[in-house]
Amino acid sequence: MKIIDITQWKRRKYFDRFFGTATYATALVDFTQLYEHADNAAHFKSLLMHSILWANNQLEAFRCRIINEDSVACYDTVNLSVTALTPDNLPYQRFVPYAPSYADFRKMYREAYQASRQSPQKDARLDMINNISINMLPLHFTQLKPIESPYIMRGSLVYRIGEGRIDSLGRMIVPCNVCFPHSLFDGYDFKLLMEYATKRYEPGL
Repeated sequence: MKIIDITQWKRRKYFDRFFGTATYATALVDFTQLYEHADNAAHFKSLLMHSILWANNQLEAFRCRIINEDSVACYDTVNLSVTALTPDNLPYQRFVPYAPSYADFRKMYREAYQASRQSPQKDARLDMINNISINMLPLHFTQLKPIESPYIMRGSLVYRIGEGRIDSLGRMIVPCNVCFPHSLFDGYDFKLLMEYATKRYEPGL
């Protein structure tokens, strides 16, 4: 982890102007190439999570977190927090370490999911992104409003991944909603992140 000198930081004026606000954006993303590598729905879901996590780790902006009002840190890697249900159907999040290799990631993803059901715990870390998979999403809205979560305030992103569907052109389209602090990222960064996840990611990494 390195501390960024925000007095020399290229985003300094955006940091000062938008500190404390979040952007909520949804995009319909073409994940056809990734879908063609999947054997089934569960396999596609874990590939999807790894591709987004991998993309976050390739781009420095998405590894940045706010330490306090005048300090920003960039982590060497960011990890994943997955939502799972306990036997009582209560949602809990579990930490999954980042691994460049999909095979290693998938193993740790399964272990984290099982551990959440057996001994639930709530991880509170800044060096991770949060994933919530749901079936329905609002498909077209972008708004800026005050941040309610202290973790989002400091840079921990929240992704909501909808149910992918094959469109009339045979493409696998997945609605991806992300909530992020506008002081660290903007729409261009989100667009670049999705390009990395869909066009540069290789499942064999």
